[in-house]
Amino acid sequence: MGIKFKVLTILLVTTSLFSFSQTTKLSGKVIDARTKFPIEFASVYLIGTTNGAYTNADGSFTLEASVLPDSIGVTEVGYITTKEKISPFNLSNLVFQLQLNVAQLTEFSVVADPDPGKTFMKKVIAHKPFNNPDKYKSYSYQSYNRSELDLNNIKREELKNSNLRAMMLDTYNHLDTSNTSKNQLPIYFTETLTDNYHSISPLMENETIKAKKSLGLETDKLLRHLEKFNIRLNVYDNWLPIFDKTFASPLSDEGNNYYKYYINDSVLVNKHWQYQIQFTAKHKYEDTFSGMMWINDSTFSLNRIEMKMSKTANLNFVNNIKISEEFGSYPTSDSLQKLYMPKKYVSEVEFESGLDLLGIPVSNNPDALKLNSINTTVYDKIKVNTNRPDEVVANLQIQVDSRKLQKSNEYWQQHRIDSLSQHEKSIYFMMDSLKENKRFERTTKIAAFAGTGYWDLGCKWRLGPYSSLLSYSKIEGVRIRAGFWSLPCVSEKWNVNGYLAYGTKDNKFKGGFGIKYLHSTTHWSKTSIYARSDYDVIIDYDDELDRDNIISSLLRKNIPSFRTYIGEIKLQHEEQLNQNWINQTSLLYKEYNPVFNFLYHPLDPESDKPIDNVFVHKLPIAEFNTNFRYAHKERTTILNYDLLKLVTDYPIILVNYTYGFEIIKSQFVYHKVSVGVEQNLKLPPKSRFFYRLSVGKTFGTLPYILLNIPRGNEFYVSSKYSFNTMTPYEFAADRYVSLQTRFSLGGLLFDRIPFMQKLGWRERVTFNSFWGDMTAANKKYNASAYTTTTGNTPFAETGIGVENMFHVLSIEYIWRLNHLDSQYAQKGGLYAGVTLNF
Repeated sequence: MGIKFKVLTILLVTTSLFSFSQTTKLSGKVIDARTKFPIEFASVYLIGTTNGAYTNADGSFTLEASVLPDSIGVTEVGYITTKEKISPFNLSNLVFQLQLNVAQLTEFSVVADPDPGKTFMKKVIAHKPFNNPDKYKSYSYQSYNRSELDLNNIKREELKNSNLRAMMLDTYNHLDTSNTSKNQLPIYFTETLTDNYHSISPLMENETIKAKKSLGLETDKLLRHLEKFNIRLNVYDNWLPIFDKTFASPLSDEGNNYYKYYINDSVLVNKHWQYQIQFTAKHKYEDTFSGMMWINDSTFSLNRIEMKMSKTANLNFVNNIKISEEFGSYPTSDSLQKLYMPKKYVSEVEFESGLDLLGIPVSNNPDALKLNSINTTVYDKIKVNTNRPDEVVANLQIQVDSRKLQKSNEYWQQHRIDSLSQHEKSIYFMMDSLKENKRFERTTKIAAFAGTGYWDLGCKWRLGPYSSLLSYSKIEGVRIRAGFWSLPCVSEKWNVNGYLAYGTKDNKFKGGFGIKYLHSTTHWSKTSIYARSDYDVIIDYDDELDRDNIISSLLRKNIPSFRTYIGEIKLQHEEQLNQNWINQTSLLYKEYNPVFNFLYHPLDPESDKPIDNVFVHKLPIAEFNTNFRYAHKERTTILNYDLLKLVTDYPIILVNYTYGFEIIKSQFVYHKVSVGVEQNLKLPPKSRFFYRLSVGKTFGTLPYILLNIPRGNEFYVSSKYSFNTMTPYEFAADRYVSLQTRFSLGGLLFDRIPFMQKLGWRERVTFNSFWGDMTAANKKYNASAYTTTTGNTPFAETGIGVENMFHVLSIEYIWRLNHLDSQYAQKGGLYAGVTLNF
């Protein structure tokens, strides 16, 4: 895939609440009297009542009262408390200017306890086992999520009237008149309604999507991938995973090692006292947050938290993250006490823009065009200890066809847990107006093509990807390739797909054609048949590039080609067995035709013994293969009728069995078994450790190309699945142990160097090893082969490097530690890579 740079930034979303009860609404803003800057987390309360609220990041607040009192008060630590009379003729746009009170700050610091915040938080942490929602054996809930993507700081005067952005902005401002001064343009909006279930035994998290609503644009295909920025965390956990890093939670058991805590205030809310706790990072360059939380006085449970990412945290493309969460009180069936469970969760991701987007540290330009993502989740129908895991397991779903999730407007009006604001309603109205504009439709289609690599002909056919349109190799010369897939409008169950390629040097047409049938997308089940006649350019990993692309072509090593031309027909069935296990079984017939020097002795049909004085180049085989894959809580997605595996923090276990049998021209009978485990393990506070360990054995006397061949790397493109300094087909084995590791330190060292910390670069260490041997029979049979075994000394390589250069690139020098006398062996080399980790 090509690297796509996006201009990114931030704006806090405000929602308008509409009330139909007999209440009075008051709203306004709290600012510093001297600087005129907004004051966040100030306490605003109606004197003589229990009604109170806290100001947002922009200093705004909203209050409701059934009976209007005489006065309103505002208090914030370090400022003089303000009280003002309320006029029934002026209940909105109230402005309170607070005066700084240095004496109050001094007085507050003189207490008997030298660190009251730390002492109080020890009590909060001690009560975590009683307040953590995950303490319950099981709980279920319904959740409603809104995801929005906005362009901010749009300068209307800099846009031409014919500009598409100007047309969209004018349309939106006409519908939402409050936006004319904000210069904000929503470009993506989606709503999702789900049923959720959590269980400790068996350990499971299940989310069943009931309905989904989007703008229905071509760009939805591209922008929906930004839903990964919908961050949902349990702040009671010690470590909070955010993209590829872990942050220390303000409620961590080790919180006092990472945070400073201050008791700012106490306020009476709904007849209960709450303590306002401010927390800040204790040390610079730690992955922490700063913000406020409100703790109930008797239970020490969290009522509300507002926090933002520390300024020195190092996340790709991300400038800042803001998270807020409210907890509600609910009764339980097995306790007289009420429990506190999440009620509303909001995450806001501010993306970097300008040169910062390229990893170049520059001063932030507040007037630059920016992009930010806002995700709001509201919870309802919460039940604890539901004791129904068997029922949930029986109804587990991996995917639901998105077309079946589209519901009518009447459905959404009836089932939304949270109402839309006028701002959000205007987004739908704007897109309905623009969909009639042909120029708008054409431009969004081009944008979707540039971002995804695919061009859709309506909802029937898909062409691409353009990343594989051109490549180059010594064998084919310039390779031209085009592919196609049918889409659900042709058939929701059946998919026809294929590609055609041509090489200007070998003057050959190659290609593949397949048919897929989806039995179910809920309990994933798919059967496919596929035939191809092409070189082995396709790889088995969703997170790596095929070898059929221009990037790999330009970084190829100066070694002979080890490509193999393959003619193949395969029948395959893939099925979800339960929440964690997926099985894939296939039956195939294949003919290998290597372009390098490969010969083997065919078998005598009568004796089944090798004919020693005869050599053959082409190798036909027939195989039955079945593999089982265990992955707990793995996120997946469907692309081109395939289930793509995205990410999980848990170990992935792979078990594989292959049986080779005689049929047509296939002569060899053999068995292969292998077991492997891999994991992308997060090591708080900053590091990640990827490991891939596998062992296997082949039973039978075979040409070495059918034994286990460790994956050598013919490109100067680093790969965590390859032995980078090993040549393809350099080693072979019928029994082996393989280990591949990558340790990303996450800035553990560089963050201590100010200049390096600003660059955002991260250290990386690699170590790979392979041991493999053959039986005496296989050594004799392959005596004249180019390949060899490692013998008693395992192959080993190690490397050090830097990743996150320009936020996408890695550079790594890898040394080969032994077996240096092998043909084409290189002692080391500089390898580049693409690291699109968040």
